[in-house]
Amino acid sequence: MQPLSRRLIVITASTIAIALAIWAAVPTAAHKQVLAGDLPPGALLTIESPDFAGLLHAWNASPEQAAWFNSANYSAFANSRLFGRLSDAQGEFAGVAGSKADAAFLQQVAGKESIFAWYDISKLEFVYISHLPAGQTARVDLLQQRGKFSRRESGGDSFYVKTSASSDADDAGPSSPRTVAFATRGDWLILGTREDLVANTLLLMQQQETGKQPQSSEDSEGWYSAAETAGPAKRGDLHMLLDLQRITATPAFRTYWIQRNVTDTRQYRAAVVDLYREPHSFREERVLLPNSSANDAATQPDLAAVEALVPERAGVYRAIALPNPEDTLATLDEKLLTRSTSSVVESTAAPAADLSVSQPGSESDLETRIDTLSPKPEPASAPTAPLLATLKAANITSMLTIDRTDPPVAGALFVPIRSAVILRSTNPWDSNRLQAALLTALRSHLTVGSLGLAWTRADSGYSSLGATHPFALFVDGHTAVLANDAALMNDILARRQTPATTPQPATLIAGFRHSQERADFARLTASLAYTNVPANPAPNQAQSPDFFAGSIGSLSNAFRALATERLVERRDGPLTRQTVVYTWQTP
Repeated sequence: MQPLSRRLIVITASTIAIALAIWAAVPTAAHKQVLAGDLPPGALLTIESPDFAGLLHAWNASPEQAAWFNSANYSAFANSRLFGRLSDAQGEFAGVAGSKADAAFLQQVAGKESIFAWYDISKLEFVYISHLPAGQTARVDLLQQRGKFSRRESGGDSFYVKTSASSDADDAGPSSPRTVAFATRGDWLILGTREDLVANTLLLMQQQETGKQPQSSEDSEGWYSAAETAGPAKRGDLHMLLDLQRITATPAFRTYWIQRNVTDTRQYRAAVVDLYREPHSFREERVLLPNSSANDAATQPDLAAVEALVPERAGVYRAIALPNPEDTLATLDEKLLTRSTSSVVESTAAPAADLSVSQPGSESDLETRIDTLSPKPEPASAPTAPLLATLKAANITSMLTIDRTDPPVAGALFVPIRSAVILRSTNPWDSNRLQAALLTALRSHLTVGSLGLAWTRADSGYSSLGATHPFALFVDGHTAVLANDAALMNDILARRQTPATTPQPATLIAGFRHSQERADFARLTASLAYTNVPANPAPNQAQSPDFFAGSIGSLSNAFRALATERLVERRDGPLTRQTVVYTWQTP
């Protein structure tokens, strides 16, 4: 299973942050003892912070913010349909509120303890509670517009509501009327987009403060309390909880969720993420709660011992525990054996019209999964059958993949990517059998019969196919090292005597050295993007930035201070726990 590190938490958190910044609707939250106790039930997610104003100030003052807003990545996002929909919603919010919903508004309503709860993704329905310093409410433009709002009462407290008379239709159809509601209670600001949410928030706050038996609130929901119990005792600078069962059932989520792993995500009931800002690093602690409470007692091997083999100059690495033989074979095929890519034919000719009437579907298609990427085709069975049998006999306990780019060479056009796969097994490797199986798998791609393929012994102790094919193999007891580059093989073998750090039983350890690979990534993507530039572009024709070289490359450049990222995933009974550490380069 793909770790939900980048798939669920990181992208969800990033999407929320961008959406809130655009709409100026504010993330984060907190309140006296339990801020979630002030929220009406039914939220899809909540984000809390003990000092949201401080976080916002740090982001506004950061060089990363300025670089991102001036990047091609932001330009591509600003021209997207999602940005347009959010901008429309921002304008509708400002039209109802009578004041601009911009960055200045966000700063006005950003207090210390704060909590943001999202109730509907497509309608952008939320409640935001923030503890403002004394006198700050007088500087909030929205509160000065209360005379233009309808006054309501909830438990004796006043709040103010205004709803747009109608909304313009767009190409997706008419949108719902926009509502803005707000209230203050002492130094607390309550802002929402539904009248009932703000009214119920006031009631819950009153009940908490007076000690009365509170009505149902967000923190009393089963998924929320279970996530809070599973989460860390000390909350981070940001504390996010997600109701994954309801989020994955939301059509808007499935529409905009680019990872296409909704089926995998649905096996989890909830998630909790805490972000801690530490000197020169950020740390995320994540907990994923499965739908089933069954305790997975599977053994977790010490992946730290495998990680110790990663050379200093390795760009990306990934160690996984107990891979099945089929996945191991697919990895070997992708990294070392064929390194095949899908063929793409670019043409400027219009396709021929297909006037046939296709069958939309049948009962035999009901098990087809449409929310996941197409599975990678299995390698040809005949050439790889001996290798698969060898992998099964070894009983692999861990697999480590390593990729890196070569240092730049003057005048070189391409950026070679070197790869290695390290396999550790319960049973000792049969070197002769493994060599023969690899030759059988490689033969169909390289030669007729066995012409030109023969293992030779290198001085460093590994076997190589020589200059005709850059492939090297080292076997030592329960460890097999396979690489497509002699220098990378030597670097790995030099690490064999390096003592491992503290043992780390885990299901996954992965790392990315961004500062090391950033320049070579830019060189590679620039070369690829150049081939896609139209030979004779039309005058004044707007060109979208190339996805990798322009959009993703500029994102990498905006966050150039990010040095490394390391993920550790481990099982804790039925729970999946992940720790992600982002280290920053020191000035």
